Amino acid sequence: MPKTIYREEHRLLSELLRELREQAGLTQADLSPLLGRPQNRISDFERGGRRVDVIEFLDFCEAVGADPLEVLRRLRQRLRQRGETPHQSKRGSKRS
Repeated sequence: MPKTIYREEHRLLSELLRELREQAGLTQADLSPLLGRPQNRISDFERGGRRVDVIEFLDFCEAVGADPLEVLRRLRQRLRQRGETPHQSKRGSKRS
């Protein structure tokens, strides 16, 4: 199994984070002080070069004014649209 950073789910999350920032009308430089992270860290998240841990994800959502649960719902919806349900291929189950 490939590392999660190389999986489609990670790529879609990175895409979604960038969209959320842009929808909030923020540049990476604007978001940087809100997160207390350098701009290049935000770039790494958005281009998929670095994993986002749960706490960073929550901070990111708060900074862009997004509901974390709604963001996860959107991610799940995108995965389903692409026919990629998380865990399905690993366990053979169909979780909802």
